Amino acid sequence: MNNKLVSVIIPVYNVQNYLEQCLNSIIKQTYQNLEIILVDDGSSDESGKICDHFSEKDPRFTTIHKSNGGVSSARNEALKHVHGWCITFIDSDDTIDCNYIECMIKGMIEYNVNFVRAHFKRNGIIQHNFIPNDDDRTILIDISSCETLELLAYAGGIMIKASCLKNTLFNENIAYGEDQLFLATCFFKSKSSKILLLGQPYYNYTYRENSASNSSFNEKWLSLKNSADEIVASLSPFPEAKRLSLYTKRNFYLMLYKKLILQKDSKYKTIIRSLKKDILSLKRQGIKSSNRNIEIVEMSYLYGVHKIIEKLRIFKHFFTNKG
Repeated sequence: MNNKLVSVIIPVYNVQNYLEQCLNSIIKQTYQNLEIILVDDGSSDESGKICDHFSEKDPRFTTIHKSNGGVSSARNEALKHVHGWCITFIDSDDTIDCNYIECMIKGMIEYNVNFVRAHFKRNGIIQHNFIPNDDDRTILIDISSCETLELLAYAGGIMIKASCLKNTLFNENIAYGEDQLFLATCFFKSKSSKILLLGQPYYNYTYRENSASNSSFNEKWLSLKNSADEIVASLSPFPEAKRLSLYTKRNFYLMLYKKLILQKDSKYKTIIRSLKKDILSLKRQGIKSSNRNIEIVEMSYLYGVHKIIEKLRIFKHFFTNKG
């Protein structure tokens, strides 16, 4: 394997209880030719000091301190300083297996691809398999065979060639969906068509109740609509991406719709009505789930009968077990 430089980008914000574990998992990598860029995004705890400590003891680490601007701002700052042949993003409360980078770059070179994805573990337990019923094989996937852009949905657990960036940056004005917008834009701008999916879950996602992605509803969730619209607009120059971008729009709109109807707040009535109209319009265009059961559940939310269906499911489960 060529000893190519890999840039590891880690945005850091108030994760003092998780950060050392994350950084130690990088030090233990079997692949050693790394530049590790830590961006302390205005942490108010000891995170910044921990970053400095690792930079002092290992010259591969570089720490950048900046005022708080959010995860996209931190990643964009890091992208100004990368020198690697390829780039991987790691969240500062996550860890990676010791052979994560070696397997990722080996797959990238062997299969001659620009994008490599690994499965997830969540708190050490295999959690996310991108391909149903996968038998742990490494698979080369043509994006045209996918129903969604899920393989490009998360910055964590992916490696991309630096040449694919094409001056693309993370959108700092949206709070959710920014990873997919960035990665999908890089993917299609670079004329890529395939993604290598490794068979093993090398990336360990740490689930935290109070993390941004797991937080209860707040106004930032409204940016899902903006993100979906941005993805459609950004990918509009690429005909091969149109169907996938519309599926993303449908998924993001539906996710936001579900969150808003649970709020039972009249101030969201207008946007709920608009989301429903757009989702149904997309479904009439054929942009809907290929899984019939999922489609039924989604329609039940749109027409307000999801609670009845859930009660029937519970009753059925109760009487089945009783019998």
